[in-house]
Amino acid sequence: MDAEQHLEWRALRDEARTALRSGDWMLRLCVFPSFDAPESIGIGMPSGRLVRDRRLHLESVHELRLCRWSLAEDADKLRSPVERQRHPRMLHPTIVNRSVSVDPQLIELCLGPLSSIAIPVLPTANVVGLDGTSFELFAQSGYHGINCHWWSEHPEQWQPLMIWFADTKNKLASILDTSPETTIDNSQDDHVPARNKP
Repeated sequence: MDAEQHLEWRALRDEARTALRSGDWMLRLCVFPSFDAPESIGIGMPSGRLVRDRRLHLESVHELRLCRWSLAEDADKLRSPVERQRHPRMLHPTIVNRSVSVDPQLIELCLGPLSSIAIPVLPTANVVGLDGTSFELFAQSGYHGINCHWWSEHPEQWQPLMIWFADTKNKLASILDTSPETTIDNSQDDHVPARNKP
């Protein structure tokens, strides 16, 4: 990757992170490694769907989502000036979304323990580094919410939050791994339509 491709790569990375944060979320957990595919997983804001029972009514639907940037695929497009010419002039990150409808009780199982964690709002930490993994947490309840982030060497004062983050992320990933799902490739270059994953 030469200097010009490197600048384009940085812009692509920033756009991918913005895409992983976009949308309406009640809970979003983001993991941004330096060299692996970044992802966000969480629960979207409830949406409504019409259900015909004895009468037509609106039912709230809660969706568990996983959004991942296909980093290796996009990096390959920039591996050399020759390879770069084979792709559209404007590159956009290839984001793959997976989702499944979940029971509303999952929200309480995730947000309930979070509401009881007692930590300082702004921890004191003197950390310097280049590579590593960054983490982000966004959670919303009614008109209130939190949005915090930390680096690999997380602050010791936030240890209870780190434990909750890891447990919750594993729990949500396990639900996705054992559920029928919908996979959508949001590559803006290839215009791949939504498809059901077998």
